[in-house]
Amino acid sequence: MKFNHLLAALLSSLSVACYAADAVSGATPNHAAPGSQIKNVDAVTSASIVPQKLRISAKATGFTDSKAKKVLFVVGDPRFDQSLEGFLVNTAANFFLKKGYEVEIRDLYKIRFNPVITLENFYHAKDGFGQTPDDIKPEQALVSKADYIIFCYPNWHDSPNAITKGYMERVFSKKFAYQDTPKGLEGLLKGKASTPS
Repeated sequence: MKFNHLLAALLSSLSVACYAADAVSGATPNHAAPGSQIKNVDAVTSASIVPQKLRISAKATGFTDSKAKKVLFVVGDPRFDQSLEGFLVNTAANFFLKKGYEVEIRDLYKIRFNPVITLENFYHAKDGFGQTPDDIKPEQALVSKADYIIFCYPNWHDSPNAITKGYMERVFSKKFAYQDTPKGLEGLLKGKASTPS
């Protein structure tokens, strides 16, 4: 009986701590009524918006046939132009540009990338069957040229968000990114480095 009371007290104290950690910021005096618009949504959520005066941009060069190292940023953030994610991407892109690298930034929302695997492109993505879809050809050309691939997306559920995951599934299709061999799967994009941010 004492153990149950102790457990209940511990759990109730943790639930208060969890609520407090997810509580509304002091920047917003009170919750908005259900169905109403929140004036300063980023004071209420964990979204990170960079103030206008601190925002920077990078002028991506695109890829040429030069011997310069090439960096491909794949960005899946709907708030790219104003988010902390965008600030980090632009800062990193400017760093690479100053070092003489070529940089391409694929803002998946801006280019209206379709992440959905349809019945028509399912077997291409999964098994490499059929023709490469027209919207995937330019993405695979960029991946082929890139020395470094950096995926940038909000971490909402400890995994890539839907548009980024769809890019990975559709672009990195079988027979382009990997293939079957008698010893198992073999990667076909050798010599490249990738990282999520």
